[in-house]
Amino acid sequence: MDTVELSKIISLGESSSLYAEEMPIKGSTIEDIDLEQFNLFLYRKYQKYLDEFKKDNVSLEQLLANLNLAIDGMFLLSGLLLFSKKGSIFFRNFQYSVFQ
Repeated sequence: MDTVELSKIISLGESSSLYAEEMPIKGSTIEDIDLEQFNLFLYRKYQKYLDEFKKDNVSLEQLLANLNLAIDGMFLLSGLLLFSKKGSIFFRNFQYSVFQ
C-alpha cells in the first residue's frame, strides 16, 4: 500500500466509504489518456476543447485532477475506465457490463 492509498484510508471518517474507482492505479500516467475521446467529452460537457483550457492556463493534469479522474499524475480507476487508450493493460481480468 503506497502513501496516497494510506492517507486516503486514514482521512476517511466513519460515515465515508472508500470506493475502488477513487483509487490511483499504479503504473498509469496521464500519458495513457485517449485525447480524442477526452476532447469529445470536454466539448460535450463544456463546449470547449483541451486547447482552449490550456489557453486559460489549465493543464491536462490539473483538468483531470479537477474532474476526479487522476491524482499526482496517476489515473484513478474511473479515469482509466473512461478515457484510457489501452485499459486492457491494467485490467486483464475485468469484464465490462452496461445497463440501461
